[in-house]
Amino acid sequence: MAHLTARNPYGSLVERLNRGPHGEIPARNIHGILAALMEPEEAEMLSKVPVAPFNARTAGKLWKRSPQEAERILDGLAERGIILDIRLGADRRVFCFTPPVIGFFEFVLMKVHSDLDQKELSSLMESLFFRDDGFMENILLSMETRMGRVFVNESLLTASINLEVMDYERVSEVIRRATHRSVALCFCRHKAHHLGRACDAPMDNCISLDLLSRSLVGHGIAREISEKECMAIVERSQEANLVQIGENVQESMAYLCNCCSCCCEFLNGVRRFGSPITVVTSNFIAEPVEKQCNGCGKCARVCPVGSITVENGSCRVNAATCLGCGLCVKTCRRGGLNLRKRDRRVVTPVNIAHRVVLNALEAGKLPHLLVNCQAGPGHRAVAALLSAILGLGPVQRLLASEQVRSTYLKRLLRNVRLGQATRPEPKTSG
Repeated sequence: MAHLTARNPYGSLVERLNRGPHGEIPARNIHGILAALMEPEEAEMLSKVPVAPFNARTAGKLWKRSPQEAERILDGLAERGIILDIRLGADRRVFCFTPPVIGFFEFVLMKVHSDLDQKELSSLMESLFFRDDGFMENILLSMETRMGRVFVNESLLTASINLEVMDYERVSEVIRRATHRSVALCFCRHKAHHLGRACDAPMDNCISLDLLSRSLVGHGIAREISEKECMAIVERSQEANLVQIGENVQESMAYLCNCCSCCCEFLNGVRRFGSPITVVTSNFIAEPVEKQCNGCGKCARVCPVGSITVENGSCRVNAATCLGCGLCVKTCRRGGLNLRKRDRRVVTPVNIAHRVVLNALEAGKLPHLLVNCQAGPGHRAVAALLSAILGLGPVQRLLASEQVRSTYLKRLLRNVRLGQATRPEPKTSG
């Protein structure tokens, strides 16, 4: 099959995507989507770009084109949301070819494109997300470190637990700390709209932050907004009983979705697979207050993943699937449910570098992340070592994994930014 794949630019592109820090994508599943998004020549060029962020000069060398011509091509791809451009300074720009999910699948439907058949694209994506369990299992379920995490509604936090909530667990604080904020069409509801099954939830409430926001705004995919307008969008979404799901990092979160139970792939994944394995829950869980519950069922109807049932006149919460979003608590006017802290605290990666390294480790692809066409001998030595670790038996690999997940790694990566890394802080005497 290798000789056939080599002649198929979309097959080559899938091979390149599968070197990224995520699960394996069966080639047959996304050929139609890739063909709808780009020309064969573009697919062939993208199949050659590094896993790590790269600049136009690197792309030009790989494509045998001038840096200026490569930059023009990259800009055209960024206009369609297929790649991201990231400005690291006044005169420094790198490009990033994101995974399909969460990545260019969403970006291309966060904007109305006149040159794309978005109805056909929506149909292809719908089939992939909702009818092909293999794709969801390979991309979203194959790794322990999830891409997204659920936020609890801050208004529901009581005084006794409010002091224990970290800043990165508060939507308001995430938005306040962001350097850039923007809003675009919700990918999920835009897709559902083209298929004639969109719900009545607001569609213009997909929030991007910081570097992602700058890239999407720069190419007309998103609209820049103020902190005040951003919070107003969140509040309006909460009034519509939408769930806030953001990137699973503590620092510089890239996106904040306002998700409905009918259109969202994340929430539907929880329903289909019976546990919150597509997202990380909040650090809270809903708990019935027996004497206050009259069995009306409002909480069960509003739960976005079907975690609540009514039995013998009282509500019951399935702890295995509860997201800890608080929608049920907000809906119950009788005080029939409370939020309590989970017995074990949910661990959130420090930043995107930390999360991507963990994803790559779990998928066995850390060498691909560290080695690209510009890597020197030192990087290649590290990659060889990591390849050896990943080739160990299950027990030895688990030990290696625990070492890579150590506090030292978190400290090392705390100041890592896309395309740049700092040295670990030196130890001080005493």
